[in-house]
Amino acid sequence: VFRNVLQNVTKTHNRFAGHHPPRDWPIYLGHEHTLEYLRSFAEKFGLMDRVRLRSEVMSCVETANGFELVIETEETQPATQKTSEKRSRSIRAAQSAAATTTTPSTVRVSRTEVFDAVCVCTGQLAEPSVPDDLNFTSFTGAVVHSSEYRDPRDLAEARVLVVGTG
Repeated sequence: VFRNVLQNVTKTHNRFAGHHPPRDWPIYLGHEHTLEYLRSFAEKFGLMDRVRLRSEVMSCVETANGFELVIETEETQPATQKTSEKRSRSIRAAQSAAATTTTPSTVRVSRTEVFDAVCVCTGQLAEPSVPDDLNFTSFTGAVVHSSEYRDPRDLAEARVLVVGTG
């Protein structure tokens, strides 16, 4: 979300039941307050252990038992550590036989789970969608998709052309 974005609905109307934003916050929340509010809601109602980040739904099939999803999750495997079993009397030999570590590795793990309901959130603005027939070969300036825009200061004093629809 770009730095100076504000919600277009007040904090009193755009909230979850039973969880009010602090009174001293602005009436229209920016991205930092919105993120803080969402995190506090998830913590208050114990939802964080149900959130799976770095996950992708590979398939979703409705069955008699609900919705069967195949989910791939990116998981980090801890670094392995090897320690030499040799005993040494000299400091130099002990240092060369000291423990060595390797960096953590990331693996994709696939699993199947069944849910009662599914909410489809496409994230339509998360990745650039540029028509194939749009040609920028003769343009020498920067081409920035709205998904990459974060801070208006990056475009300060620049001549900007906005192409597309919302």
